Amino acid sequence: MAQISDDIQWKKADSIFLQTVNGEKLSLSSIYGQQKTVIVFMRRFDCPTCYTYTLLFHHLRPILEKANIKVAFVTCGMDLNEIHVFIRSFAFWLRKVSVDGIKPLPAELYFDPNRDAYRFFGIGT
Repeated sequence: MAQISDDIQWKKADSIFLQTVNGEKLSLSSIYGQQKTVIVFMRRFDCPTCYTYTLLFHHLRPILEKANIKVAFVTCGMDLNEIHVFIRSFAFWLRKVSVDGIKPLPAELYFDPNRDAYRFFGIGT
């Protein structure tokens, strides 16, 4: 993983754009700029490991919210239609297994089709 240590490198995050589930483009720096943020990079939300991460953060949500920490999932392996299918299926599954007043997902979702954020953090190729 890349070491991002100086302000000049962090300023590059202003020029890296991710897409929201609504198709809006946001800079990488705007995702973490206002509060502590855990950014979780996933290949595809339909892989078992990525699904497990989602479930883990669902269970950690109360602790993270109490600490004012938000979670952002970033994927490069899905298009927006696939992301919407994932959101619906995960929400449906949680309703089947959970009795608490759940929100459908434990994180904001972002799409990185060019893998710019992945490269910025030195993840994969």
